Amino acid sequence: MTALSKRGARNVGIYIGHLPVSLTEVIDDSNWIDLSFAENYIIRKDVLEIFRDAALGQVTSKDFNWPHGFWGEAQLLEYLSLLFNNYFAPFESVESKNIVLTAGAAGSLDGLAWSICDPGDGILVPCPYHSGAYEVFLSIHTGVIPIPVGVDNLSDVFGEGMIPTLEKGLRNATVPVKAVVVTNPHNPLGRYYSKDNLIELMHFCQRHNLHFIADEVFALSEHGCSDLRQPRKFTSALAINAAAHGCDADKVHVIWSMSKDLGATGARLGCVVTHSKDVRDSIALVAHTSISNLSILFARALLSSPRLHTIIQLNSSLLAAAFRQIKEFFEENSIEYLPCEATTFVLARLAPFSQTTHDEKAAVAFYQKAGILFFSAADYHMPAGFKGWMRVSFAVEPERLDAAIGRLKNAYQTYMTRGSSEQK
Repeated sequence: MTALSKRGARNVGIYIGHLPVSLTEVIDDSNWIDLSFAENYIIRKDVLEIFRDAALGQVTSKDFNWPHGFWGEAQLLEYLSLLFNNYFAPFESVESKNIVLTAGAAGSLDGLAWSICDPGDGILVPCPYHSGAYEVFLSIHTGVIPIPVGVDNLSDVFGEGMIPTLEKGLRNATVPVKAVVVTNPHNPLGRYYSKDNLIELMHFCQRHNLHFIADEVFALSEHGCSDLRQPRKFTSALAINAAAHGCDADKVHVIWSMSKDLGATGARLGCVVTHSKDVRDSIALVAHTSISNLSILFARALLSSPRLHTIIQLNSSLLAAAFRQIKEFFEENSIEYLPCEATTFVLARLAPFSQTTHDEKAAVAFYQKAGILFFSAADYHMPAGFKGWMRVSFAVEPERLDAAIGRLKNAYQTYMTRGSSEQK
């Protein structure tokens, strides 16, 4: 690696060997069904129709110009403000001047980390979370250090142990800490933070002069779950009057993108909502040359479409149907799973013989041979005793979900029959 900078060599050494097979190999869909990535395929057809109409009827030579609008194209910013005002119940109206476009939610994380941290600073990330996302997106360009804040029990994620756990993580940090980032709805637990949770997190950040980042990319992906005694509804950080609770509103930032709720990961179009002009300006300096005019065109067409509300409702109903189907499979085969009310995935204990991280990785490889791709709990900084679990993405076309369940049933029965010997 002598041709690389120290930074480049470090990134290659740390990350390249850990990339998922779905990124490093050409996947033959007839051989593998990918249930690892949190993609949303179930509304692709409806979204694609709008994108095709836009490509056929709205593309002009201007769309091949340099992108207009330092913070984002003006009309798209207006449509985004309408989306937030209509669906996120903000305590005060979100205006275009509060929004800055980025290349997806990953670009939002990168832009925020660049803007509020110096190289070597840390950001607290409550566990569990997907290490392949935050530990790459927050640090690969910026030199920021994501600090996993582990929990002894999953009940501490939303319960009374939430703030004491963060306090301990902050005390034990070996670098200056500048922010806390959470996913709401939670990835991988698929649960919502309550309004009280969000206020407590803001108070924690205020006490320690930290920024609060709410990654809300699954905000509109509610499917419900009859197994939950106290199901929650989505509460956005935008719905909290931070100033009324004694917190600095300029240090509260919300991330959203078209990737999950609107099934358009490949459009690479996201945004940050912030009341800080300085943070908005700084993110724009990092992000404004990374966003394609064609992505802006597609986003504008979708967010202004009279079908948008129907698509958002359809997304929830199709997610609910897919979740019921995978839940019924788990129940019929006595597979443990964690009830959840939102997102495109669910945690299930598909490798109950696993006692170590090595066992989990071996089980992932076993299911891969059966034609199904998963991420294991080992990728999510789970509590030490939480072994044998995998995140199963279910937001795929009905026929592919049927095929995936068929493969999974056969593979799981083989796994249970052969036990841990299959992993050796």
